[in-house]
Amino acid sequence: MKNLVNFYENGEFFEGIITHYCDFCKNNIKNEKCLKFYSEFLTSTKDESICPYGFACKKSSKRIYNGFVLKDKCNLKKLKPKIDKSISNYSSDDIFNLINIDEELDVISLENDLREKCINDFLHDINKSNKIIEENIRQISKGNLVKKDSNRLLSAIQLTGFFKRRVELYKYVSNPFLVQTGKLREKEAFKLFDMYRKIFEEIGKESNIRIVLKNIDINTMEDSNNSTKFEANDSIDVLPFIIIDNALKYSKSASEIYINVYQNNGLLTKVEIINSPSYIITEDVENFFLRGYRSENNTSKSSGSGLGLSIVKQICEYNQIEVKLELDFDKEGKQLFKVILQIMN
Repeated sequence: MKNLVNFYENGEFFEGIITHYCDFCKNNIKNEKCLKFYSEFLTSTKDESICPYGFACKKSSKRIYNGFVLKDKCNLKKLKPKIDKSISNYSSDDIFNLINIDEELDVISLENDLREKCINDFLHDINKSNKIIEENIRQISKGNLVKKDSNRLLSAIQLTGFFKRRVELYKYVSNPFLVQTGKLREKEAFKLFDMYRKIFEEIGKESNIRIVLKNIDINTMEDSNNSTKFEANDSIDVLPFIIIDNALKYSKSASEIYINVYQNNGLLTKVEIINSPSYIITEDVENFFLRGYRSENNTSKSSGSGLGLSIVKQICEYNQIEVKLELDFDKEGKQLFKVILQIMN
């Protein structure tokens, strides 16, 4: 996190956003005379001091905030030949307030770093535990079980997949740069969406929501067994998870989510994800691409963060996929929400 004021710490000098080092300091700040001063000042009991060249310094913990021209502390006549027009005069109170802000920002930064490390460690443990659980379930499912128990174990395996993808999604939320990493690889759209369909079927049962997936030949508009090949980097693997998860969160109970995968001679052309929203959407649907946006009309019980579709847009743009949001109506005049992914040639 960038600091507001100049400081010295562990043998390094950091220039501030608000205060700056004058050219004289930049040219002399690392000489023996200055470094000796900083070493002695750190071990002294004083909180304030004037450096050998007349600049004010304030100590706080392991830092020495330095290079200041204070109108109520420094000899301005002595300093005048050393400073340039970019250097401002401050009062002790001004600098004290800026240092307090810097100290608070530093504490926040350290807390955030620690929190991020704890979360990453936690997610690593979840992934590790999840793999063990999945493998144990698979081994148990190979035994002689009645169909009901076998189905329960298969459902549990699907849920381990849900947790695995949740961890992956967090990584993209916390570090959007990851969207742009990885090589382009050949993917199968239908297989990707089918994998997530199986995962979310278990979650959808609670609200009696059914997920219908179709592979459609764009020439005949009929069901097909053709491949649905396209090229994308690894970030695309989490895309179906985000879209289906989003549709499930905001679908009304006892409804269907339709996923139509369109291909032409085995090559993916378009994917449509259609659901019946649990509330009436009145705003411009493009707003849903904004990071953190949530509709004021939203009455669903979901704890969604409003990040899903913004990440979808990032992933699509990087992988040359046009993504659009549309509102439509079914035969009964009820509102439908569509996410359309169009492969750009």
